Amino acid sequence: MKQERITTSQLAIVVAIAVMGTVVLSVPRTLSIGAENSGWISLMLGWAIGLAGIFLFVRLAERFPQKTITEYSALVFGRWLGKLVSLSFSAYFILLCALYTRVFAQTIVIPLLPETPISVVLGIFVILLIYESHAGLQSIAQLSQVFIVPIIIAALVIVAGVAPLMDLGRLKPLFQPGPGPILRTALTASTHFGESAVLLVLYPYLTRRSRVLRSGWIGLSTALAILLPVVLGGVAVYGHEQVQRLLFPTLSLARLIRFGGFVEHAEVLFVVLWLFSAFLKVSILFYVSSVALAQTFGIDDYRPLVNVLATIVILGSLLPENAAMVLELTDVVVSYGWMYEYGLPLIVLLAAVVLRKEDRHDEV
Repeated sequence: MKQERITTSQLAIVVAIAVMGTVVLSVPRTLSIGAENSGWISLMLGWAIGLAGIFLFVRLAERFPQKTITEYSALVFGRWLGKLVSLSFSAYFILLCALYTRVFAQTIVIPLLPETPISVVLGIFVILLIYESHAGLQSIAQLSQVFIVPIIIAALVIVAGVAPLMDLGRLKPLFQPGPGPILRTALTASTHFGESAVLLVLYPYLTRRSRVLRSGWIGLSTALAILLPVVLGGVAVYGHEQVQRLLFPTLSLARLIRFGGFVEHAEVLFVVLWLFSAFLKVSILFYVSSVALAQTFGIDDYRPLVNVLATIVILGSLLPENAAMVLELTDVVVSYGWMYEYGLPLIVLLAAVVLRKEDRHDEV
């Protein structure tokens, strides 16, 4: 299974997509709820936590360069406890896949196809997810390379297009809700950056590993470069109170764009690019989940598990009864996900150091 290879530059792009792929539409709302007009400060702090997380992930992976976290968990904790750790890792990312798949579907249905049953959109999405998963890691990485630049440009065009409507006074006063809410919201923001934990499965597939830390940091910084202007623009245009009431603040910003009085409905192009971004993010998480689960049960090829996991994803995505419940579940996962994303690798690394477990042979 490790015949597939990606470069460190592709890793940086994959990390960026994994972080911001789905959240770019809603991140102004989630940060404004916790930190009001200082959500952008929480985002910066969350990014800093994410950088530390990348350092943690790389240091752990370097101890076992030819293995994924699901493989070396058994070396560190023993067979059964190691399998439990591996199963929890795969289950967490499957949970994220189901949640983001539902977010994807309702983003299409609510504003664009209100008469279409959401199950139809979910079915089409999962079929495409199965196809892309069978295509493999290289296909996902190459598609990410194709779309990362248009996604960045689209986010910047949105901010530039609504710049005349911005009132920077809405960003004041700084630190308005106080350090406590800002720091708690920073932990929420760090959950998004913590999804770069996919690196713990992708590390053995790299062609070279001498610049992994740099690539991870570049990936997180690329995601920040997309998310930060959107958060600032959302608050500067609407104010933090109104942003909290918008389901998709970034989409609302895109609808305001007018260039020279003749370019309208720019949100359609943005939605199309976002759909590719969200699809690629879920593809990355789904691939990581499939590989992790296959390795947990000693299966050489993850592909036989793809259909089973896809069924779990679509069933899980149908569990929430409405959009409000999806938002509630998303808020819970985002609020506490950082504990798992950083906590589990930290425990594994500490145990490996204390027990003097490592396997550095054949490092590239």
